[in-house]
Amino acid sequence: MKKYDPIIYGSEDLVNYLSAKLAPHRISRAVIKEMIDAESEFIRLVLLGGDKVFLNGVGMFKLGYASPKPERDIFNPASYLYPDQPEMIHKEATDEYNIVRFRPAKSLREQLMEHTYGDAYHSDYEEEEVELDGEETVSD
Repeated sequence: MKKYDPIIYGSEDLVNYLSAKLAPHRISRAVIKEMIDAESEFIRLVLLGGDKVFLNGVGMFKLGYASPKPERDIFNPASYLYPDQPEMIHKEATDEYNIVRFRPAKSLREQLMEHTYGDAYHSDYEEEEVELDGEETVSD
């Protein structure tokens, strides 16, 4: 698997893409930006109302349930280097709340599988070289 550092695209990049794509129709960038803002507002309002939004070829956005969590102490995974001195983190209790869930469309899932089969992108920590007993160097 190869490591991939994703590029983060924003609404301005979408405006640029649509402006180039719709250039023959002579639609101004201001109108395109207004349309994108209206679509974002529509999605936000539908989700706040508890309904689902399906974008053809992309997927569906819907609300998911996050259950309440009790107050607890959890192991800090960053302290795994020192197993004899585990560090604990205190997490406050949380109430139940809703989160946004996304389910990709079947066509998008299939395209992603075809495009990345056997060579999937993943983000991970940078490889670190670890010295073992001063003799050899091993890469994670």
